[in-house]
Parts: sequence; structure tokens; C-alpha cells
Amino acid sequence: MTEEVKELTMEVVATTEEIAAEVKEEVTEAPSRLREKFRRLEAMWGRAAVQFYQAPKN
Repeated sequence: MTEEVKELTMEVVATTEEIAAEVKEEVTEAPSRLREKFRRLEAMWGRAAVQFYQAPKN
């Protein structure tokens, strides 16, 4: 029984370490993903503004 508990404990520790590593990676990548999304939003906003101002006036 203790061998099974030891094995389970090792699995939990390994899983926790894997999750922590994934979270660290996500945290380092998040700012660049946000910058990219802001660039896209800025470009879309710019295109919408140009289309609005170029639309025919009645």
C-alpha cells in the first residue's frame, strides 16, 4: 500500500510541476499575444474609420 501511495504522490508532484511550467510559459507569452491583438484591433479601427470617412454623404 505504501508503494502505491508513494507512486501517487510522485504523480501529483510531477503533474504540479508540469502545470507550474506551463503557467510560467503562458505568463511570458501573454504580453506578446496582447500586443498582437492590440495591433490587429488598431488596424481594424483604422480601416473602419477610413471607410466611414470615405462613405458617400447624402
